Amino acid sequence: SGEVAFDDADRRVRIVDDQGRPLIVDKAGDLQCGFGARGEPTREALLDAIDDVLARLRDEGGVDAFLAFGALLGAVRDGKFIPHDSDADVAYLSRHTSPVDVACESFALERIMIRAGYWTWRFSAADFKVIVPDPEGGRAIDVFAGFVVDGTFYLMPEVAAPDFDESVVLPLGEVVLEGR
Repeated sequence: SGEVAFDDADRRVRIVDDQGRPLIVDKAGDLQCGFGARGEPTREALLDAIDDVLARLRDEGGVDAFLAFGALLGAVRDGKFIPHDSDADVAYLSRHTSPVDVACESFALERIMIRAGYWTWRFSAADFKVIVPDPEGGRAIDVFAGFVVDGTFYLMPEVAAPDFDESVVLPLGEVVLEGR
């Protein structure tokens, strides 16, 4: 809770990428360039991919997909990506109530993304990352399964809400993110 000096230098430490843009520490502990330092072409590429991923999850995967976590918070609060965030999050409400069936569904959804030409990275049996190429090196869309077991709603990776009322999520609504 104060200034710390590492040496006798009279300047502050800056953690930046090779282009001089400030870096943040993301939820995985990796250094990333946040949206606040990214260019418009990168945000547009990610928005295009979000549209594509949501459509594929719905049309090919048969799940009700929606913005989640930081992407949803940024859209609701300011209508744009949170400047210190570095990826987009989407989730879906599975119709399955067995964790094994939810996992199988998540793997099937991942295969849809792979067939569409995306590279993916799996976090667990019920969440994965879709890598989106962009002009500045790539962004990601995390895809999280949501499901209900014995009245408790679970949203990967760490949300559990007992006495879940499906009307809290469905029907899905609309929110504007970066003008879309």
